[in-house]
Amino acid sequence: MKEKFVCFGQIVRPRGLKGTCKVQLFITDFPSAQNLENVYIDERQVAVENSQIERDFAYLKLKGIDDIDSAEKLRGKKLYITRDKIVLSEGRYLVSELLGIEVFVGAVKIGKLCDVLQYGAADVYVVKGDIIENKKTVEVSFPALKKLIMSIDLELNKMLLDKKVFEEVAVYNE
Repeated sequence: MKEKFVCFGQIVRPRGLKGTCKVQLFITDFPSAQNLENVYIDERQVAVENSQIERDFAYLKLKGIDDIDSAEKLRGKKLYITRDKIVLSEGRYLVSELLGIEVFVGAVKIGKLCDVLQYGAADVYVVKGDIIENKKTVEVSFPALKKLIMSIDLELNKMLLDKKVFEEVAVYNE
């Protein structure tokens, strides 16, 4: 079962004198962030009175946090929301949803996605699995490119890669 709660940001500091918190967003590609109703801090639900999104930051006015001292006490706290509140644009996924997905090149299963390395240009997916010809466990890494990833089906727990592109970009780590 996938996570029910997802960490979407961390309070970095107060903003202003009336308790607004500046939040570093970990998920920057969900339009619904502008209309947050509730967040969870330390497993406690807190109502959001007002939210504003600016690039990779959110400014949240939380119910009961009415001054700079109250907001300061939240510095460093991680904020969570339920997964059903995150609406991602088409073709975008949370890393936690992809970990463990079975990866296929054509009809051949090469293993399960075990890590996602996040770099500036493109994420790098790391798959661990048994390579049939060698009969040993290996890791293979490849960039998350649109031309490589033909489909992702979370219901079937399956990622399908283009064989030709995979052969060009894959790096094997034995």
